[in-house]
Amino acid sequence: MRWGRDQHCRLAAGFAAAVLSLPAFADESTGFYLSSLAGASRPGGQNATVNVNNVGSASGNLQLGTGFVFAQTGGYAFANGLRPELEISNRHNSGNTVGENGLTVMGNLWYQIDQNGYFFYVGGGFGDAELHASTQGNSASDNGPAWQLGTGFGFAVTPHWAVSVDYRHLETLDRSTFNFQGGNLQTGYSSNAGMIGLRYYFGGKLADAAIMPVDPVKVVPLSH
Repeated sequence: MRWGRDQHCRLAAGFAAAVLSLPAFADESTGFYLSSLAGASRPGGQNATVNVNNVGSASGNLQLGTGFVFAQTGGYAFANGLRPELEISNRHNSGNTVGENGLTVMGNLWYQIDQNGYFFYVGGGFGDAELHASTQGNSASDNGPAWQLGTGFGFAVTPHWAVSVDYRHLETLDRSTFNFQGGNLQTGYSSNAGMIGLRYYFGGKLADAAIMPVDPVKVVPLSH
C-alpha cells in the first residue's frame, strides 16, 4: 500500500511527539557542531512510468545501481539529548540507461544518548529534494518535499572530535515528472544510505574520549 501525504504527516507528528516525551539523560556533548558524512546509497524500489510521444507508455521498476552519498550538517546538541540539525546531502545513482541525482536540504531532529564516550542516536527529518534524471544525452529536473528516518552510533576520539556510523532512509512524498525531448519519465524516489561521519563540537565539551580498558601494570621487585 502506498501512503499518501496525510499518512506521512501523521507519522511525522507522532514521531516528533514521541521524541519530545523521552526522558533526559546526563549528557556532556552539548553546543554547536558541524559534521561531514560520506558513504554508499542504494535506491529503494522505484516504480517508473515512461511516456513516449505518439507511441504510448510502459511501467516497471527503475533499475539503478549502488552509488555514492555525501552530506554536510550543522546543529546544536542540548543537554537533554535533543539535536536539531540542518543537513545538505547529495546522492547519485546510475543504471544502464538512466542516471539519477538527488540534492536534499533537510531539517532533522535527533535524540542522542551518551555513555562513557560512546553515543547512539535516532530520529528523522523533513525538507526538500531537488532531483535530476538523465538518459541518452537528455536531462531534466523536478523537486518536491521529502522525509527521512535515521540512526547511528559512534564514539569520541578527543574532547572536540567524534566519529560515527550512520544510516538514512529517505523518500519523496510525491512522484516526480522528468520532461525529456519526445516524452517524460514519472517515478518516485527513495534511498537507503550507509555512511561514515566525522563530527566536530566547537564547545569542546564532548564526553571524554572512549578508551579501551587496560590491565594495570604489575611491578615485580628485582631480586639481588
